[in-house]
Order: sequence, then C-alpha cells, then structure tokens
Amino acid sequence: MPTPTTQPHELFALLIGIDTYLPNWLPEGSYPSLQGCVRDVYHVEGFLRRLLALHDDHLFKLTSTHTGSAEPPEPPEQRPTYENIVNAFKRLTNLARAGDQVYIYYSGHGGRSPTLLTD
Repeated sequence: MPTPTTQPHELFALLIGIDTYLPNWLPEGSYPSLQGCVRDVYHVEGFLRRLLALHDDHLFKLTSTHTGSAEPPEPPEQRPTYENIVNAFKRLTNLARAGDQVYIYYSGHGGRSPTLLTD
C-alpha cells in the first residue's frame, strides 16, 4: 500500500528593523532615532541563513537605517511603512502552508494604545 508523500515543512521570516521613523512626529514631539535595530536585523538574517538555510524567497526584510540625513538609504519599497508591513504579512499568508513555520522579528520603538478591551 503506497504511503502518502508529505512535503517538508518550510521556514519563512519577516524581519523589521527601524532606526529612523518617517514621518517622525507625535502629538507631544517626535520619536528619537535609534541605533542598532537594523544591525540586529542583519545579525538575525545571518543566523537564519547560516544555521537554518533560509532561502531568499522565504525572507522578507524591511529596514529604515538612521544615517543622519532626512531619508534612510533604503528604497521606499524596502522601508517598514504600514503599507509595506501589511503587504509582507499578506505575502507570507499566501506562501506559507499549514505546518510551515513563520518567524517574525521586530526591532524598534514600542508603544501603547488604548483598546476596546480594558483588561
């Protein structure tokens, strides 16, 4: 009796590193630029590629490097904007199958926001 063949489970990753924010404003001021978030993304990427053999088509990386200039050096389609992050999640959702692993890494400012669930 033949046994069904099973596809090996795959690994996907979304890596987000934000050293500088655009637009950079808050009602009370602005976000201070960070150092090291993008660097951390590159370290995590190296680990995933070296030890887990993550393929280019399974890696989504969005970064915004602080260089002191008005704009980060990354092209707009590679920056961690709301639209780009949502699109990366959609691509992951379309690619990953049941049983696959999806690793999401974020390095940047955190924040708090009120929700409908007070508890």
